[in-house]
Amino acid sequence: MAHVQVTVPAVALDLGSGVGSGSLALALGLHNVIEAAISNDGETLVAVEGASDLAGELVLRGVEAVMHALKREMPPLTVLCNASIPSRCGLGDEETWLIGGLMAINNLIGAPLKRTQIADIALRLTSTPSAAVTSLIGGLAVVSSSGNDLIYRRLDVTAGKVVLALPEVADYRVKASRVISQRASDPAMQELWRQSGARAVLFVEALRRGDYGLLAQVTSNPPLDAERLALLPGSDAAISAAKQAGASAVLISGDGPALVCFAEKDHQQIAAVLRTSFANAGIKCRTWIVNIDTQGVTLTVRG
Repeated sequence: MAHVQVTVPAVALDLGSGVGSGSLALALGLHNVIEAAISNDGETLVAVEGASDLAGELVLRGVEAVMHALKREMPPLTVLCNASIPSRCGLGDEETWLIGGLMAINNLIGAPLKRTQIADIALRLTSTPSAAVTSLIGGLAVVSSSGNDLIYRRLDVTAGKVVLALPEVADYRVKASRVISQRASDPAMQELWRQSGARAVLFVEALRRGDYGLLAQVTSNPPLDAERLALLPGSDAAISAAKQAGASAVLISGDGPALVCFAEKDHQQIAAVLRTSFANAGIKCRTWIVNIDTQGVTLTVRG
């Protein structure tokens, strides 16, 4: 019986929210894993290990989308979802499950679709195309719209590590959603996005060259993160402490509350001061030190 394992990276999303372009995303070395096989007993069974209530549903949505595109009936499957990426925190976890489902079924039936075709299907299934594309191709990705089409490219970056921090704040997502809705219709915010395009270009250049000095300059006082940071008690002190410990830049990933800290070294110390600073404000904070993921989706096929 054919068996496939699909490993899909987390994505630091909307890095441009601090520098001017929500289309920039970076794949990270924290992964969700999908194991799948065509079942012999005619029944589809899905199991989930880890904290994700949508994993199975999203994997099967991806499977169904491939079979629909190929005009084939959906086969019975056994699926195991191993969740390591925290859910709904701005790290693209929902898109990893979609991509995992798309890639798993495609390879179980002989890989009739190319990755570009998988990407096209994924883009129709998600409202966060940068997450889907980046988790598929890895590295730093830029996504732009052209009429009804999306254009995307992977940009080379210097290998390195980042610190992820996840402060646990009750009702953050609800409050952040209100902030984002208000911001979308605010002419002043729209003007900030237009004016800060140059920052986005410099941000890409900093990651490409591994220039942490430039990264610090271009992300200082990010104009579009302030409202969401205000929803994280202790975030000002935590970010200040992280920078004193060696972080060049600290940005909210996607809608948050996950924070991405870029640093050339001293990652353990940065993670420790973030946990301590948020703890001083009464907030539990989890941290990870991960590599920038330059591979995107990886596959292991047996049988």
